[in-house]
Amino acid sequence: MLFVTLIFIIFLCWRSVIRYRKLFNPFTLSIQYSLLFIVIPQIILILLDAGEDSILSDFVIAISVFFIYIGSFLKLPLLKVYPFKNNRLIITFTFILLLILSIPLIPHLLNFGLSFRGLREFYEYLELPSLLRELNKLKPQAEVYNMSYRVIDNPIDINDALDDNSSLILESSEYNYHRANLLYIGLKNKKGNFIILPDLLYQSIDLQLFMADKENHKSIYDYKRAYVLLKKMGFELNGVDFDMLLGAYVLNPSITKNEFKMVASSFNYYKLRFDEEVYGKGVKRSIPEPSLLMEHVISKVECLYLIKNQIISSLKENDQYDLLTQIEIPLSRVLGKMEFEGIKVDLNELNLQKKDLEERINFIESEIFRLAGETFNISSPKQLGVVLFEHLGLPSSKKTKTGYSTDQSALEEVKHLHPVVEYILNYRMLTKLYQTYIIGLNEQIFADEKCHTIYEQALTPTGRLSSIEPNLQNIPIRTEQGRLIRKMFIPSNKNNCFFSADYSQIELRVLAHLANVKKLIEAFNANLDIHSQTAREIFGHDDISPEERRKAKAVNFGIIYGISAYGLATDIGISNSMASDYIKRHNRPRDNS
Repeated sequence: MLFVTLIFIIFLCWRSVIRYRKLFNPFTLSIQYSLLFIVIPQIILILLDAGEDSILSDFVIAISVFFIYIGSFLKLPLLKVYPFKNNRLIITFTFILLLILSIPLIPHLLNFGLSFRGLREFYEYLELPSLLRELNKLKPQAEVYNMSYRVIDNPIDINDALDDNSSLILESSEYNYHRANLLYIGLKNKKGNFIILPDLLYQSIDLQLFMADKENHKSIYDYKRAYVLLKKMGFELNGVDFDMLLGAYVLNPSITKNEFKMVASSFNYYKLRFDEEVYGKGVKRSIPEPSLLMEHVISKVECLYLIKNQIISSLKENDQYDLLTQIEIPLSRVLGKMEFEGIKVDLNELNLQKKDLEERINFIESEIFRLAGETFNISSPKQLGVVLFEHLGLPSSKKTKTGYSTDQSALEEVKHLHPVVEYILNYRMLTKLYQTYIIGLNEQIFADEKCHTIYEQALTPTGRLSSIEPNLQNIPIRTEQGRLIRKMFIPSNKNNCFFSADYSQIELRVLAHLANVKKLIEAFNANLDIHSQTAREIFGHDDISPEERRKAKAVNFGIIYGISAYGLATDIGISNSMASDYIKRHNRPRDNS
């Protein structure tokens, strides 16, 4: 291997010298390569505080070798050089200098550039899952899958596997566990590693009692998912006092993703496959052969069992352990119950709104064609741009690589110049509602005429919940059509009703407390409308309209999070100068006494 690398380095040096033997002298050429490809990467490593034996060091230095080859094709030298008459001497001297510069890099090149291990660790260090998947296809990690386990397929043998302080993985057939089937139960404890067939839940009372026992301590990954999977089958899951997904989320909200391997790798555990490697992706996704799937489940439960104490120790060091056990895990069970219960959809109202929206969209489409004087694909930005800015002659303020920009802001700028633009904006709003909340929602309705959304508990850095499949948090309320969409969701029976509750201006209350703004605190204690009060200060009069209050609300919450004048102007539809004036008025010194 060393001999091959030496030959490779010699070839690089020879190639660079032959190409520019008439242009460079050996001294200046060596300086150029030293600065560009040896010294500068080392400075970068020092600034990044990367050790000599680090993966990053191996990577940068290995790349430096390849840059030497790339540099040989540069047509302009960095330093002013003068050709010599003795080209033979130049070639010899340059060859020797480049060879000397390259030899110290050989160990790093061998360590990283020719090593799957180094490349894999580097991808894991930078959290590049897609590249890791491709690398694993070329060279799988054989050492990952040498784990012994026992398959429990008989209710008589179930007690051989059950024990206190067990780690559990409930593997489902797809991400949306409301639609998925339970494939296998992976279990690990001091007795060993086990795969339990899901049918045993119906056959073994001992397994049912084990899952439901509140005194039997269990560790799990994604408690809510496991709870719903078992609830669908008619069984309870209790006694969960550790959730790897939620524990990782509490420690660092930015590292948790839906991929088990990515969460594990954040704790330096890499002996896992990606789910995509096992199941496939997109239309190619399928249930793999049992042996491969069982190995995958065992590798997950092994990871959960081994890194549990590491996560708990970190949580306790940060005084976050109670947050996990007293808030996040109990909340996970509550959310699981909410998801399992679902939200009923009025199918008659859904069909009525579907018909009404289709009629309105068809009418607006015909008006657009009439005003434009031609038919075209309204949903195509390219065709729409040509019609508006070429055929109708409207001014275009910005362009993209593919043509004219037809985004919301671009159309808002010219909507007063031609009536067709207003119709196009309405067309976009209605078609989005139609696709998202009529067609999209219809696809998410189960046989019980309910939507069973997924509340993502471990996703957002701020701690907020995120609703998907379908998204029930983003249903518009400010527009008439948005309010009609909400009419489709109804209580499960006539004796129930929806109850909506929200924190009252929680961010402003925290701000008033931390900044000790006594006038603001007094206003809250007196139950005054803070947004109306801000509007009076900004606009200078007492008779505040709903629109002025809305703008003041945007100012209040926007400024807390450092919104710019441009951002505020965009949010509430005013000029940048006016938004800047609002912010200045809002930030005037207040009397805290």
